[in-house]
Amino acid sequence: MTSIDLAATDTRRAEKVTERIDAESIVALAEELIRAGGENPGGTEEATVVSLSGALAAIGARIEVDEVAPGRSNLTARLGGDGTGNGGVLFLGHSDVVPAGAGWTADPFEPRRWGDRLIGRGSSDMKGGLASLVVAMNAVHAVAPEVPMTLLVTVDEECDAAGAQHYVASEPAGEYTGCVAAEPTGMQIITACRGATNLRLEITGASAFRLVPELDAGPVYGVVTEQIRGDDTAGALLERLADSGAELLLSTLDGIADGSLEARDQPADGISYAPKITPEDAKIDFDRPAHLVDRHIRSVTPDPGAWALFRGERCKLGPVAPTGETGLAPGELRVERRRVLVGTATTAVALGDVQAQGKKRMAATDWARGTRIEQGEG
Repeated sequence: MTSIDLAATDTRRAEKVTERIDAESIVALAEELIRAGGENPGGTEEATVVSLSGALAAIGARIEVDEVAPGRSNLTARLGGDGTGNGGVLFLGHSDVVPAGAGWTADPFEPRRWGDRLIGRGSSDMKGGLASLVVAMNAVHAVAPEVPMTLLVTVDEECDAAGAQHYVASEPAGEYTGCVAAEPTGMQIITACRGATNLRLEITGASAFRLVPELDAGPVYGVVTEQIRGDDTAGALLERLADSGAELLLSTLDGIADGSLEARDQPADGISYAPKITPEDAKIDFDRPAHLVDRHIRSVTPDPGAWALFRGERCKLGPVAPTGETGLAPGELRVERRRVLVGTATTAVALGDVQAQGKKRMAATDWARGTRIEQGEG
């Protein structure tokens, strides 16, 4: 990693940067970005990117806009140094917001001030963060123009990270001294990993706990963990957990009997509700990236069973194999001699087993031969 003495560097210089940061400028830009909307799903980030581009151009940044999908473009802005951004600081943000939903007492995309708070969809995550980055970049550049800074703002962060994936696949790797993400953290600096792909969860587990009236909230006697393998289905994982869970139950009962085991209360924070998975949850959306389609199918195999509509009827799907093939629209089928491909938002996946409605399960190639799929059908 290339390094730069970002301080250059005395305390007074840092103070000069802070003095140039105007809170009113941050709020005004945040208000403009809130009005731009960008609900995901349900909208596009186009208006936000336009507003942000104007603000960045006004401070002298070099701007690049890269279309990921119609109306959805990543934005890269560079300021300071030699203009490449390498060796400096990488700032990260996203231009979409989660849908406003119900319950607002006023237009969620018309910002309003309430005391020292700014109210509006995205004021915290992350229109306020984006506005803060622009003002901060301007202040740093005024005091230390030799410091290279890059701002990357991607689309689709709230759903499938299509913007981040597109950037990693299409742009060369850069070298930076550090990276700052403008996520809301209650003004606490949090050191964490950040990337185009979320960290893959590699362990799951089971626990033995004492029953209480609240749902699954009793104190825990013990836990076991199990590594999630790259080709695991929910069924395969459950089988391994059944074995290790049985051993945990026996050891827990022994520990309670001899007094060597003491239950510990579960933490009050960080708990999320996991509802029962229904057949509707198992419907596969090929408008998502290939790796998410693959994981979705495996997560509902064998029960309730992944499915998709074909010619108006449900077809159950077994696990698929991601490929590097391109050129197929999401959901579009292509029958080859030894495999059947279906397009996704990124690259195609090869179907495994298929079970048409009222038929037995069979290999995708056998299903395709009997179904006589037409070119481009999906």
